[in-house]
Amino acid sequence: LHTFQKKSKQGIATPKQELELIEARLKRAREHYSQHYTHE
Repeated sequence: LHTFQKKSKQGIATPKQELELIEARLKRAREHYSQHYTHE
């Protein structure tokens, strides 16, 4: 997954670009998990 050191330039808000990157990588990780580790 994605880890980063928070270096916000606008107070405490996490930059939108960082959030989009995290969401995309989390989605890919969930898809990978469901393809490789779920048994039906």
